[in-house]
Amino acid sequence: RLSQDALNAVSLAFPLQTLMIGCGVGTAVGTNALMSRYLGMKNTERANASANTGLLLSVLSSALFVLIGLFFSRTYFGIISDNAAIVDYGTSYCMVCLCLSIGFFVQNTFERMLTATGHSTAAMIAQMAGAVTNIVLDPVFIFGVPALGIPACEVLGAAIATVIGQFVGAIIALMCSLKLVGEVRVSVKKMRWDGGIVKEIYKIGLPSIVMQCVSSVMNFAMNMILIS
Repeated sequence: RLSQDALNAVSLAFPLQTLMIGCGVGTAVGTNALMSRYLGMKNTERANASANTGLLLSVLSSALFVLIGLFFSRTYFGIISDNAAIVDYGTSYCMVCLCLSIGFFVQNTFERMLTATGHSTAAMIAQMAGAVTNIVLDPVFIFGVPALGIPACEVLGAAIATVIGQFVGAIIALMCSLKLVGEVRVSVKKMRWDGGIVKEIYKIGLPSIVMQCVSSVMNFAMNMILIS
């Protein structure tokens, strides 16, 4: 309902988002598996260390994608398209989604923590809440609601709805974790770099990240072929 260029811009942003999803999910999967292992061994201390290290890795991954969003978004769309509208739409969309990706990474971390401790229903609720929020807010920010003073933000509005949905999911997942997960506790003060745990997390999660990266490169190559 907006334009073909707008739809193309969001579609062409998918390879970058796939990279972000791969890093977030891979790290969370590795943390989840390591936590489950230590909980099964009744080693609460190492389970806590795994959770806190995993959260730190998620924050650092988010920081990496902030840099990619700020300095690579326009370059990426400049490579993939010579349509100024697509480049502008795509750049604004990616900058918001990548620079505010902390919500996505935190949501993934706490959802996996809930799953590792047997609270998969709570994880599902958090994920659904984020998705529904995104769906509801998409038309609000894309087309605007003048009566409420919300301007039409077009493609940028789709990105804003996406990150708000991710933050909603992250908050619900965090609240559920604090309430339901008694055996594992995370806090900013306990976030520490533990080389051994980092190695174990990525020993499990790296294959998932690599598969997503391959998918991202494949999508990028396919887009280049179709556009040409």
